[in-house]
Amino acid sequence: MSPSGTEQVTLQGPSRHSYTNSTNHEIVKEKPSRDRRLTDRPNVTLREDVRDWVTLKGDLPVTWAEAEQRFLEYDQEARQTENVFENTETGETATSAVSHRFQSEYREMWYAKFNDLLRTAQDRWSVVHTTMLGLTASSTPNGDRQGPVDHWNDCDESNDAVKQAIRRVKDKLGDAVAIEFVEAHPGGGTNDGYLHKHPVILSGQRVPDADLQKILNAHVNNAPNAEHDAHDLSRSVTRSRVSPRKDVEEASEEVIGNLPAYLAGYLLNYGESLDELPESQLAGATVMWSTGAQSVRPGQRAQEWMKPEEEDDDELSAWILAGVERDGEFIPASDDPSSGGVDRFTTSWDPPD
Repeated sequence: MSPSGTEQVTLQGPSRHSYTNSTNHEIVKEKPSRDRRLTDRPNVTLREDVRDWVTLKGDLPVTWAEAEQRFLEYDQEARQTENVFENTETGETATSAVSHRFQSEYREMWYAKFNDLLRTAQDRWSVVHTTMLGLTASSTPNGDRQGPVDHWNDCDESNDAVKQAIRRVKDKLGDAVAIEFVEAHPGGGTNDGYLHKHPVILSGQRVPDADLQKILNAHVNNAPNAEHDAHDLSRSVTRSRVSPRKDVEEASEEVIGNLPAYLAGYLLNYGESLDELPESQLAGATVMWSTGAQSVRPGQRAQEWMKPEEEDDDELSAWILAGVERDGEFIPASDDPSSGGVDRFTTSWDPPD
């Protein structure tokens, strides 16, 4: 039996370059923020794919625009690459197509999980309430524009405090689940392409305003680039109920006709290639790809509700990812298990030897 493929290995090395410089110039001309390096800070860990191999100023990443082009190349190469698995007991090998979390299959996988989530919620509650919060941050907190990775790292500094505030809400309600989505700001505006996050709480009753304000405060008080003015209840909270029949025709401002489709709407949706995405979505996905940030972050109980009833992993336990094969060349997987098979580097402003 052949294991299924997941994103595991870095598909590029120092010799890799962007599509064309003209493409980068066009992006930068329209959106000057894309000319910033991904980060201006030292000690930031990024995937090796976005290392600037030309500069002598230190171990630095490329610009946002260049990273977008490398991301598109990565996607194209992934579609021409196969995972190679090895059975540690028999020595047998097997292959499968390389897939990664930015492909359409990922969205389809989560759509199926969201159906499991809805079924469990409807079994428990006569009415399913959804409460979505928008947690954002300024890309120019002190007047100077941040690099996209620095912006996201600062925005997500509130992660622990927000999770703790949501946990208190769930404990107060007695029965609720939470799942958080990370996505890019849509086109236009100062934050175009920069990341923000949306916690969604599913419960059998309405969440009180006072408790929601505590979640918003937890974000603003712990994310250095978040602003109080942008996080009042009227602007940052959306309440809905879920149609009991998963009927799109019942959808309205107060009723979600199809919850799985509603939740999957936070994930990338495109046809055959990532370059079909609006540039702002591509820019945000590039930041997630570069940093390893996840677009879906379910709480523990939500994970349990979305897990299949029985998962038999015994047959797969002997299989390991040995590497990938592209154009007849075998590329071994990374030796560092903590990297998830992706080669990474840490930024530094110290010039190389």
